[in-house]
Amino acid sequence: MDLIRRFEAPEFRFSAAALRHAEHVFEAALRAGSALEVNAAPARRGFGPVYPGPQLLARARELGVPVTLGDDSHGPDGVGVGLDACLRAIAAAGYTSVHYLTRREGRVTLAAAPLADVHPARP
Repeated sequence: MDLIRRFEAPEFRFSAAALRHAEHVFEAALRAGSALEVNAAPARRGFGPVYPGPQLLARARELGVPVTLGDDSHGPDGVGVGLDACLRAIAAAGYTSVHYLTRREGRVTLAAAPLADVHPARP
């Protein structure tokens, strides 16, 4: 959602108009029962904060959009790298839990884990 900031300064902020467009995406995610992926790629590559950045992540939390973790790994060596940055960003935005997919009664559903209980393995 905020890949464009890859080419901007770390303190980049979206305009009010752009933020309204992001809010439409968040509202659609809520209606669909989806979670927002907090992706470690920019932190792992030295591009700045995780995706989405602090401004969007804080707004997602205000709207009640659940979050999940993603490392954007492209091979075994990248699995789990940067998830600690994701957890810090999630906590800084005010979240208290992280969501994940699980199967219950034959259906795939979102479940939540308290943020304090989530500890990524160290590579």
